[in-house]
Amino acid sequence: VVMDPTLHMVQDMFYRILMSDLEDKPFSMICPNQWPGAYSSVANMLNKFNVSARNVHAFAMDEWADENGNVAPLTYGAGLGYSFMNHFYGRIREDLRPPVDHWHVHTNENKGTDVYSNMIDDITGGGVDVVYTATGWPGHTAFIDPRTEEFKADTLEEFCQLGSRIVTTTPLTVCENSLFSPMGASGDVWAVPYKAATSCTPRSGWNCIISPTLTAAPGSGWFPAWSCMARSPRTFLPAFCVWARVPVMYLKQSPPRLPAGIAVLKTDICKYPNCQSVRRT
Repeated sequence: VVMDPTLHMVQDMFYRILMSDLEDKPFSMICPNQWPGAYSSVANMLNKFNVSARNVHAFAMDEWADENGNVAPLTYGAGLGYSFMNHFYGRIREDLRPPVDHWHVHTNENKGTDVYSNMIDDITGGGVDVVYTATGWPGHTAFIDPRTEEFKADTLEEFCQLGSRIVTTTPLTVCENSLFSPMGASGDVWAVPYKAATSCTPRSGWNCIISPTLTAAPGSGWFPAWSCMARSPRTFLPAFCVWARVPVMYLKQSPPRLPAGIAVLKTDICKYPNCQSVRRT
């Protein structure tokens, strides 16, 4: 049980990058956005302790898209990729950074169905080491909302094979994001795009080694109500019962990394998996 899951994500991420430097081994991760405070903190620690991120491949979890499915460019100030590049990669000291092509974002070139997921698998050899995820109001993760048409599946097994694509968000997700700083933190739902590209798909979560899940929006103080609403089913129910209505539930079903929950709820146990975990074959 932890008081602030964001602080533990920062700690965990820094430790894994440090070990990849010391052991000279590759490390790959899918990162939630936007988390400018967390990512700039990781970058500052890398700089302070002279830790090289040369072996790291980092993948942005998602990105906004307009009604025609055009992905937001890196010049879009409220964009998730904009924050990922400027507050994370851009904050790492130049001599400690990996090549810029190690920091992966969603674009119109890779927005096609399964394209981003295939890129992840090709670069990492079958799946990232860690997916840092977060749970939203309706029980979504990475804009995969309940009953999302683009992730429609008849069975949990079929759902867990679905890869990256453009999705349409639900009104509740739009409302949630209207309260985040990049959108003005004012409840202006008209400022929020209602489509998005996502890479933290069931396929990505299934293939990764571990998947810590954060349930508190950074700096929001909202977690007691909506985290309990979205998180409790995942804690107490088997995934096959409610995965279509609480999509983040699929992570509970994936093998065998998932005692790796990082959460604020007292019903969850915080465990850090052994770094020597073996990828599922």
